[in-house]
Order: sequence, then structure tokens, then C-alpha cells
Amino acid sequence: NLEFLAPGAKTLTYQPAIRGDYQFSSSLRLTAKYTGQRGFRGTTLGTLPGFNDTYNAYPWVHAFATTVNYTLNATTFLEATYGYSNRRLGQIVNSASTNRFNTGLNGLPQIFPDANILPAGSYNQRVMEDVAPPFYVNGRAELAPTFTFGSLIGSAPPSLAYPAFLNTNPTQDISVSLTKIVGRHTMKAGFYSNHSLKQQNLNQRNALPFQGALNFGNSTANQLDTGFGFANAALGIFTDYTQQSSFVEGRFVYDQIEAYAQDNWKVNNRLTLDYGLRFTHQVPQYDSNGQA
Repeated sequence: NLEFLAPGAKTLTYQPAIRGDYQFSSSLRLTAKYTGQRGFRGTTLGTLPGFNDTYNAYPWVHAFATTVNYTLNATTFLEATYGYSNRRLGQIVNSASTNRFNTGLNGLPQIFPDANILPAGSYNQRVMEDVAPPFYVNGRAELAPTFTFGSLIGSAPPSLAYPAFLNTNPTQDISVSLTKIVGRHTMKAGFYSNHSLKQQNLNQRNALPFQGALNFGNSTANQLDTGFGFANAALGIFTDYTQQSSFVEGRFVYDQIEAYAQDNWKVNNRLTLDYGLRFTHQVPQYDSNGQA
């Protein structure tokens, strides 16, 4: 009967914001701004401190934008804006217990022994090499299978799993517009582009865990079943054992491109016409690795 008082932890989050405007000349002006959020970088204690602690390596959220306004002449005006934002997610289990070789579980057979190899050049591989958690050794995520023990176990011990969503989400936007006044016409044309990239592992979200999943739950269909999950685990009796055949990371891309042309024509003091055309090309989000 394990009882303990969870230790307290202090965290700090702050959101910096800065803006600058610079007037190069009477016809050229630059505006730039940055907003972000800095969270807690470090270890968050798990339900069993020292066993299933997690580490937040990238607590920053970034958003940057800059706009240039340029007056070409008395009747022509140009404006261009560029924006970038990014957020990285994923709590990484970060205790020595995560490495199956440290807990005596390296003898458990695997259906696919090479499923724990992270793809070369993938985002997940870069993160693992940067953070270097105890379970990452020589390009492999040496995690033991996750365990379930059935409904008769009221409070099962936590499994040490790979982050279900370890990802980066950069987005870039570009907007350009040109305004021209010709007599009674105010004409305007513009272009807009939005590009989004999301690199994320496929794990435990509509997929089997690549590290494997052992179910020791009680089942009347299993002739060897002891009737209790912990007893099944002690005797090596399982209901099912599933594993994804390889580590999969998606590279999800989205692009949207728009253009427009419009005119405001003041025909006379009583009649004004507004008309124009807008063109939109939206590509469905897709996995450029061809896996999803």
C-alpha cells in the first residue's frame, strides 16, 4: 500500500511583447512586432516522482510579423507583410526507468525488433538527439512495451510511453497589396500566401504503439487466464500483444494561395461602383512523406 505526499513544484510563465516602428523617409516605413510565451523548461514530476517524470524541452511559443509601407508616388502605394509563428509540443518521459535495459525488461520479445529506430533526418530524431533522454540509445527508443492489467486493477501503475504527439508547427504568411489612384478610380491588387507545416509522430493516436503493448487483462477466452492481471503478468500470460511495425512520422503540409483585383469607381457624385475578382487555391493538408 504505497502512500506519499506529492512534492510541490513552482513554475513560471511569461509573455514578452515588443514592437518597433521606423520611418526611413517620408515614403518608406517599417513596422515589426514580436509576441511569445515562455513556459517552464525542466522536469515535471509524474504520479510516481522519479519514475514517470516528464521533461518539457521547448516551452517557447513564437510569433513575429513585419510590415513595410512604401509610397511610390502621389497615386501609388505598396504594402507588404510577413508573419511567422511556431509552437513545439511534447512531454518526454525522462527517468532512468524508461530504458528497458535498466529495468530488466530487455528480455521481452518484440514482434518487430527494429520498430524503435527513429527515421533518419526526422524531427523526432533531432529532438531525441538534442534532449538525450535515458531511453534513446544509438538511434533507438529503447522503451519497454506499455502494459494494461484489466478492469480488476483499480489503480494500475503508469506505463512509460513515448510522447503521443511530439511535434513542431511552423506557419508562414505573406501578404502584398498595391493601390493605384487613377482619376475617379481607386484600383487595388493583392496576393496572399499561407504555408503550414506540422511534423508529428504517429503513436497511440489511431495507431498501435511502436514500442509494443502487452495486455495482461483477465479474459475468459484465455484458457491460461488466472483471473487477475498482476498474476497474469507474473506468470507471463497475456491476452494480446500488439506492436506497430515501424516508427512513423508524418510531415503534414498545407498551402493556401489567394490573389485579388478590385476597383472603386466614382462614376459621379451620386453613383459609385465597386467590383473585383478574387482567386483562391486551397490544397488539402497532406503528408508529404506519403504515409497518411
